[in-house]
Amino acid sequence: MSKYGRRPILSACFVIALAASRHASAQTTILFLDSQPGDYIGGGKQLTITPADGAFSASRNFDNGVSIQVNAVGGFWSLNFAAPGDAQLAAGTYDHATRWPFKRR
Repeated sequence: MSKYGRRPILSACFVIALAASRHASAQTTILFLDSQPGDYIGGGKQLTITPADGAFSASRNFDNGVSIQVNAVGGFWSLNFAAPGDAQLAAGTYDHATRWPFKRR
C-alpha cells in the first residue's frame, strides 16, 4: 500500500462520483476527507464540507474524468479523478489508485 493510502481516495471518489452524476435520482454535494495520521495530503484530519460551507464546481478533465474545485472558509481543494486508460469515470472501487500525475495507463 502506498503512503497515500486507499481509504481517503476511495471515500472522496465515491462521494464526488455521486455528487457529479447527472443520472442519480437524489443528488448530494459533499466533500468528506478521512485522513490517516501522518498522511501527506490530509494530515490526519477528518473534514466534511457542504455547499453551506463553500462553493463547489465540477468539470470534465482531459482524461475523461472529473475535476472538482471546492472553495471553503479556511481552504481551497482541487481534486482530479480519472479511470485507468481514459475510460469514463464511474462510481466504484479503483484498486491501486495513485495520485496524479503518477496514475497507471
